[in-house]
Amino acid sequence: LWCYLIEGNTGRINAGGARNCFRLGSPLAIKVGKTLYVITNDDRTLKNRLVSWAGHQVVARGTIGQRDGRDTIAISSIERVKQSRR
Repeated sequence: LWCYLIEGNTGRINAGGARNCFRLGSPLAIKVGKTLYVITNDDRTLKNRLVSWAGHQVVARGTIGQRDGRDTIAISSIERVKQSRR
């Protein structure tokens, strides 16, 4: 999250940077349009899965909220969107 806010980068080209930021303690977030949703789950397995999917599209379901002025999501299910082969 913090790396995105500082750098403003998204997408696969910066997925490695997102993984490094998470390993350094930055919170995870999902971008939907122009909105960033900070992930509030403490589940390490879920977070590791999300880090491996950095830069890819996902479908997430959960409870949307706000904390400290930021949009949040408590994820109940998530899956990576399969890319079609062209």
